[in-house]
Amino acid sequence: MWTRYEVAMEFTGKVMGGIPKNTEVIKAWLEARMPSEAVFARMPNPTPIATLAEEVAEAVGATDEKEQKVWSGFMSDESGLYVPGFHIKAHLKDVANILQKQIGIKALKAKVADRFFVEEEKVYLGKMEPDGYWEHPVHIMTMQGPRSALKRNDYVERPRLVFTFKMLDDKIITEKILNSLFEYGGIHGFGAERGLGNGRYNAIMREL
Repeated sequence: MWTRYEVAMEFTGKVMGGIPKNTEVIKAWLEARMPSEAVFARMPNPTPIATLAEEVAEAVGATDEKEQKVWSGFMSDESGLYVPGFHIKAHLKDVANILQKQIGIKALKAKVADRFFVEEEKVYLGKMEPDGYWEHPVHIMTMQGPRSALKRNDYVERPRLVFTFKMLDDKIITEKILNSLFEYGGIHGFGAERGLGNGRYNAIMREL
């Protein structure tokens, strides 16, 4: 029923953290990513957003300090910095959405979502702490008009993410398609600030 693979994502430069470090921003960030109220109501034992926000805030080391409203980083525990497994699935879904015409499969994003499952809840970056942070100006529109601010992202330099996943063996998403998704994904980039060339990687995939 399933085919299992191991993938090593070997990054060629910086991977930027994209999880906000401010508690009130985390709640808004989660709300923007939650399903609609109708879908949420049908989910078995859904976790309240407030509870999720507390868990994320603890893992990322968030505070209520104003200067951290535009500071983003990585989740971590006693084993070090990590990427949630569902972030990798979200990355592959984004890539599938871009490549569906080239690959020639309608609704490729949905087909990947229904068939691709990362086995690890946490995929570790191999670092206990970020290698540093990068600051850059951003321009935002407020009720008082346009404003400028400094945005800060923690980063890790050239990490190696290794994870396993299961793919439903129904011949719809083949190994060739998977390789194409990871090949494009390596150029598209993973993590925050991809438009500036961050998060690029080479993927090595093997069947288990």
